[in-house]
Amino acid sequence: MAEAHQAVAFQFTVTPDGIDLHLCHEALRQIYLSGIHSWKKRFIRFKNGVMTGVYPGSPSGLLVVLVGYMSTTKYAKIDPSLGMFTKLSKHLPIRNVLKYLLSWHGWMFNRHGSLNLKTKIWLVSVGFWELFFFF
Repeated sequence: MAEAHQAVAFQFTVTPDGIDLHLCHEALRQIYLSGIHSWKKRFIRFKNGVMTGVYPGSPSGLLVVLVGYMSTTKYAKIDPSLGMFTKLSKHLPIRNVLKYLLSWHGWMFNRHGSLNLKTKIWLVSVGFWELFFFF
């Protein structure tokens, strides 16, 4: 029973004189430390995701390339698609096309390590429409 009372971080009782509050500072400290530990693990998972996502290069190299590309296209006022995306967006509902492409799950039924022609066409079209959607 004594262990159960120690596990409780705080207790309060109502008395005729008012509220009597007892805090267990060690339990609150352990809750705080577990939160810090959780956020550290979350940050490390995020960092590892970035590192494995740009594996052959380094994150600083990726940052240099992205900043260079974005600043060049912004200040030179260059459209990398040569106006193709603007023309297509007037005639096609971009979000619906991408939604329909991403709702197809036929790629899951391929054998491991092999892709059929339909899946290859789907991959290319999803890549194209995602590129188009984000510009």
